[in-house]
Amino acid sequence: MTDVQSPPQTGNGGRHRRGKRRLWLRLLLWTSGALVFVLVAAALMGFFTYRHYDARIHRIPHVLKPSDPHIVEPTRQLNADNFLLIGSDTREGKDAGYESSTGQVVGARSDTTILAHLSPDGGKATLVSFPRDSWVHVPACAEAGGKIHPPYTGMFNSAYALGGPACTVALVQALTGIEVTHYAEVDFVGFRNMVSALDGVPVCSPTAVYDSESGLRLHKGEQVITGAQALAYVRARYGLGNGSDLGRIKRQQQFLASIVRVATSSKTLFDPGKLKKFLDAATASLTLDSGTHLKDLYSLAKTLEHLDPAHTNFYTAPIANPDYTPPGYVDGGRVLLDTAKGKLLWTQIIDDSASVTVVGSGSSARTVTPTATTPPAATSSPTGAPAPNGSGKPSASGRPTRSALVAAPTPNFNAATHNCTL
Repeated sequence: MTDVQSPPQTGNGGRHRRGKRRLWLRLLLWTSGALVFVLVAAALMGFFTYRHYDARIHRIPHVLKPSDPHIVEPTRQLNADNFLLIGSDTREGKDAGYESSTGQVVGARSDTTILAHLSPDGGKATLVSFPRDSWVHVPACAEAGGKIHPPYTGMFNSAYALGGPACTVALVQALTGIEVTHYAEVDFVGFRNMVSALDGVPVCSPTAVYDSESGLRLHKGEQVITGAQALAYVRARYGLGNGSDLGRIKRQQQFLASIVRVATSSKTLFDPGKLKKFLDAATASLTLDSGTHLKDLYSLAKTLEHLDPAHTNFYTAPIANPDYTPPGYVDGGRVLLDTAKGKLLWTQIIDDSASVTVVGSGSSARTVTPTATTPPAATSSPTGAPAPNGSGKPSASGRPTRSALVAAPTPNFNAATHNCTL
């Protein structure tokens, strides 16, 4: 028996099916082409938008000091990012600012200084604030314009007033041994505009506040502040808390955490109008070193995005005396840093080691872990170098070993929560 074959499809039915297939093919090709066009256009738009905003930022050369002999074991720090974040009144006032030829600061002050360390894997951030009234040894330094300043002893923020960002970088590296790889500065007028562009930032005040000097008004509890109120909130010393610069530092850190939450939220990132306003304000008020770009700041923001206390810690540089009177002075009011505890903190940051609490000071400094098990107490040598494993002798490099479990004081606050303890 032979197979019976169906006759070839002819007529209107076959032509209809072939036409239908060609139509679907054309639609598929058209849709794919349109999708490719949209993706390419979006990528190009993103690229040109990035270049536009990155080019708006003011930059100054010769700020970083990668060959500084004060940097501790530079090869151990090769893959870490360390941002020196400065809040200043550099451009506050009609004629204030940088001279375009040298980068020298005219009549400027560093009001807020934070060292932000990102671990090499990008999974952990440690932010340390330096009290502006700290009494420190400022090393010899060359400002951006090339002028050399001899070493001297004075307040922390005098380094910026005298020699600008370059001398502040040199001071921080001398104090910590940590290499500063990025410099970012925001003037306070620009800061005010950034907060306004976000339609305000939430804060929590434990009490009602009225500061007649700054005009700051807060009611008790959660509230959103913006504009001049936000600027007064981060700068006020006497209308909030105990009136000290140390209380102001904690408040500034909490406000920075709130800004990060708002700026990285979907309400900002997916609102083109608000995002544009924020980028306009931010790039108009930023000053960076010549090698730092928006992508570097984006990496910092992404690391801080969720402010998980397991991965993000805010500290104040350890303090030995909050009301220190320097030799030859009558009035106190200076801050004396604790070099022994400080060394433990800087070592912890460089090594990306686990946090523990330092108890005591000087030769009696010891560490306590937050776990149920307490390791052997670590002591310090007469020179202030911490000793590993409680042996009483520093390691060959003068730094504690990882097994010593020595590190810094506990963080200032839980960055993942809003609290009303100022």
